[in-house]
Amino acid sequence: MKLYEGMFLVDHNKARQEFDKIREEITGLVEKAGGEMVNLEPWTERKLCYEIKRHRRGAFIMGHFNSPPDGIAKIERGCRLSEIVLRTLIVRDEDGTAIPHYSERGEFDERRDSAPGRKRFERRTAPAVTPAAAPVVTPAAAPVAVPSEAPEVEKGEVKADAEPEPPAKPPAESSVPQES
Repeated sequence: MKLYEGMFLVDHNKARQEFDKIREEITGLVEKAGGEMVNLEPWTERKLCYEIKRHRRGAFIMGHFNSPPDGIAKIERGCRLSEIVLRTLIVRDEDGTAIPHYSERGEFDERRDSAPGRKRFERRTAPAVTPAAAPVVTPAAAPVAVPSEAPEVEKGEVKADAEPEPPAKPPAESSVPQES
């Protein structure tokens, strides 16, 4: 059996009033699939971006459980059929069973997240790239020889690695008949 982390989205009113019933429902789904629940705790309550099953707010419940790999499909199917669970996300957990605390400002609180080796979540912004800092790339830039490094070549001699000179432009014809 492997350790998994599950995020369950439930109705926020039911989570406040009947958390024990929700805990029993989710634990029953995991045990029916052949797994065992390690922990299950309420995580945060948020306004949803869009309505899910006629709910505008939801409570996120995070839990860890051990389950055989083929039991995950049974758990997800049971969550889809459940009237309590609105959405679920189950991933393989490799960093322990600690549940990070989600602060009201929308950031993770490092003081409450004590799992060794757990990566901290941070909001990062990409550094601004100014046009002066961006490298200038030309399509076919030929290497430029410095005069002190340029080999001396006598007139008429062609060097194997030298580029051929472009052909000279023909002289403009001035004896074009003009119509009168």
